[in-house]
Amino acid sequence: MRGKRSFSHDRSSLTLVVSALLAAGLAACGVGLVLGLPWGPGWAEIFVLALLGILLELGAIFLLGRRKKRQLQNLVKAAKRLQEGDFNPDLDTQPQNDLGLVAKGLRFLLDRFQHNQLEQENLLDELRHQAYHDELTGLPNRKFFVERLLAHFQLASRLSSSNVTALLLVNVDHFKAVNDTLGFSVGDKVLQIVTQRVKNQIRQTDELFRLEADGFAVLASALSHGEDAALVAQKILTALEAPFQVGERLVHLTASIGISRLPQDGFNSAEVYKNAETALSEAQKERGTFRFFTMDMQYRAQERLQTITRLHAAVRAKAFEAFYQVQVDPRGKILGAEVLARWKTSDGYILPDHFITIAEETNLILPLGRQMLEAAASFLAKLREMGLTDLELWVNLSVRQLQSEGFDQTLDKIVRNWNVSPRVLKFEITEGALAEEARALKQIQTLRNQGFSFAVDDFGTGYSSLNRIKILPVDILKIDRSFVAGLADKKVDRDLVEAIVTLAHDMGLKVVAEGVENIAQKLILDELGCDVYQGNLFGEPLNESDFLKVLKAL
Repeated sequence: MRGKRSFSHDRSSLTLVVSALLAAGLAACGVGLVLGLPWGPGWAEIFVLALLGILLELGAIFLLGRRKKRQLQNLVKAAKRLQEGDFNPDLDTQPQNDLGLVAKGLRFLLDRFQHNQLEQENLLDELRHQAYHDELTGLPNRKFFVERLLAHFQLASRLSSSNVTALLLVNVDHFKAVNDTLGFSVGDKVLQIVTQRVKNQIRQTDELFRLEADGFAVLASALSHGEDAALVAQKILTALEAPFQVGERLVHLTASIGISRLPQDGFNSAEVYKNAETALSEAQKERGTFRFFTMDMQYRAQERLQTITRLHAAVRAKAFEAFYQVQVDPRGKILGAEVLARWKTSDGYILPDHFITIAEETNLILPLGRQMLEAAASFLAKLREMGLTDLELWVNLSVRQLQSEGFDQTLDKIVRNWNVSPRVLKFEITEGALAEEARALKQIQTLRNQGFSFAVDDFGTGYSSLNRIKILPVDILKIDRSFVAGLADKKVDRDLVEAIVTLAHDMGLKVVAEGVENIAQKLILDELGCDVYQGNLFGEPLNESDFLKVLKAL
């Protein structure tokens, strides 16, 4: 080893000496030429010295070049493999010379490159996973779902009709109330539990996705019949009916499911999804159930779309008119009226039952509700000019109005413009809204602090119990007309109304009976102690001019 290392050292020393002689000779020649020294005896010695250096250098190159040639050839081969995409070529890093150092440096750079490339691939895998998965539940997200639905549709279109794939859209009913009342941390935990429960009810071959906050999708493939999806849906509904234990809290929820089948329920994947949404909307009308898409649903959905289009135009044209139905005390004295919206068309008036729900869902209730507030305030101003300063007008408010940005300012502006007192402008809110919306309750309390009064409309048909009513910021309960209709011949309805009246009075609340149509109902309500009556027995809803005539005739 020592002899080999000495030999290598001697060759390097020889190369340095020869190179030095050559450099000295050439330098001397260069200086002489630049300075223009005359030719003389010294020039011959300098020229011989330079020539000797050149010959010696050529000899050294010849002697040492064979080994370096092999190293250079190895480096060239490695470079070609790098060019072909092989970043792990064989490199001889053993030689202790300049080419060996080059090989070592190249090996180091390649190792670093491979390390960085691996880190980049891991990062890309992580980003790709994040792009296609929901962070909270770990489920594939909507983007992934769209791709998979398209793939399933294309596959189902090629298979025989005996092989069916079903799309199930699962929506957790009233989930927003969990976030509003218990907080997002509880809501997130509930969603994680929902995810696990649904996973436990579907097959390993089925695919589960999270599409939105409270919405999931299941692609159940290779079903013998499309109706087999009903079994999957029922298992999911049953699993989600069990209470959710989150810490010390017990949360009760249900779900609604809409089902469409591939490929028979759509010409493409987008239509299959749209039809599943239509079926889900039908299921949500009842809650806690599932519905298959049918063509009848499609017709109703088309009618609904047409209604939405017409409703938009009607709101822009202010084609809604305020009607007034009187409210009286047990002696028949008019105390005020409820303000009812009517949609005026060329074919006559359309009742709220045919458009209020759609207006709520499309947020058209905001401009529509504002128009009704304006109409009520302007009418109260006319009543004041007539000296009728004690008549009260009850305006229906939507939860969406109460939750909307700027509602306080809108109401304040209307009240100031018409110089209306909260003593005579009052509001009604549905029982279901009070049961679900924490933000709405806070807004109601704020308005009550300003002097406005609130009534619970259609009481007995929603989610509230009388115990809950005790803590709600309301002043009046309005018994739903369905209970009043059965007073004369249904003992259960009479007993229910009696219980409502008794307990409401115990809590310091007044009771209004809606839908009083005949004297028999009125007499029973008198006996039960009802405070206020409303219904066709005392007067049908009238437009402003006709109602003014009634008031002037008093």
